[in-house]
Amino acid sequence: MTYVLRSNARPRLNAPDFDEHACRELTASAETYVGALEQLRGQVPDGWVLLGIDRYTEQPSD
Repeated sequence: MTYVLRSNARPRLNAPDFDEHACRELTASAETYVGALEQLRGQVPDGWVLLGIDRYTEQPSD
């Protein structure tokens, strides 16, 4: 099974460039939930935060 995580990220509310950036959609997938979460966190730029995480699971196709 593969875990797919999707989230949006944007600068923190108190960041000086908060209004200059739109949300950025991020996606990660791995064989474990923890692996996918680490991958997702690794994509978040410094000073940005994740705005919730949606989790999907994909069954291997036969």
